[in-house]
Amino acid sequence: GLRLDYASLKEANPQIIHIAMPGYGLYGKYSERVAFGPTVEPMSGLTSVMGYGPDEPRATAMAMPDPSSAVGATAAVLTALRLREQTGEGRQVEMSLHESAVSYAGPWLVETQLSAAPERIGNRHPDMAPHGMYRCKGEDSWVTIGCRNDHEYHLLCALAKLQVNPDWSLAERQAQQETLDVAISNWTHNQDAEVIVEQLTHAGIPAGKVLDTAGMLESAQSVSRGFFVPLESGTPMPGNPIKMNAISSDDWTPCPKLGEHNDEVLADWLNYDEEKINSLYEDSVIFDKPPR
Repeated sequence: GLRLDYASLKEANPQIIHIAMPGYGLYGKYSERVAFGPTVEPMSGLTSVMGYGPDEPRATAMAMPDPSSAVGATAAVLTALRLREQTGEGRQVEMSLHESAVSYAGPWLVETQLSAAPERIGNRHPDMAPHGMYRCKGEDSWVTIGCRNDHEYHLLCALAKLQVNPDWSLAERQAQQETLDVAISNWTHNQDAEVIVEQLTHAGIPAGKVLDTAGMLESAQSVSRGFFVPLESGTPMPGNPIKMNAISSDDWTPCPKLGEHNDEVLADWLNYDEEKINSLYEDSVIFDKPPR
């Protein structure tokens, strides 16, 4: 083999830090199984609490265990580096994609232990009401609104002139969430989302416009920070969310296109003449356009 296992690497360099992240760990009943974020996620418990009712479990559709495991791996490597500073020795770090995802299920594990089965509550919140997304003026335009306490709820009732009792307690609001959602939707449906967000945030009530991909690109926040990098015309890409000295997207360049350097490599490095290079294209050995 390639002798890239930890024992072989440690023999070559005792200070090496080696991180292994198999789907189900280096040992255990499922250790030989192939794993992907979307297949691990339902096994983590997350899917069981996502959805809009008891008969509609949903997945995130974004392979949540992958980035959450990466966060854990970063912390693990930093810990290993600190320990190496103290002991002079490296070590192996083992992580399981599955266990990393399960670690996010703490609240639901506690609920289950307290004999309170977790519920699928969609866009609602266990400790806030109202809390949800509401349709606004325009095609597929929505705003999110959440009241964290009685004061914010009272302010919302006054600002939006909601046809509900402004003195409802949290328990009463939770019992009347359908009524609240209808009242708020009656207020938002004929207004621009940006206007609503401006009004609510000015009053200290958490709110935000729901953005699609195009909306993210045009967001005043993203534009003001220059977050998206226009590498190529019409195809901006997210910049680096980490801001610090010596890190910048100013020198980013587009990736080479398919076959962009074929002629350069073949002619300059291998001394192929033009006729030979053309014959490689004609025989479909190399491409500078996607093959069909």
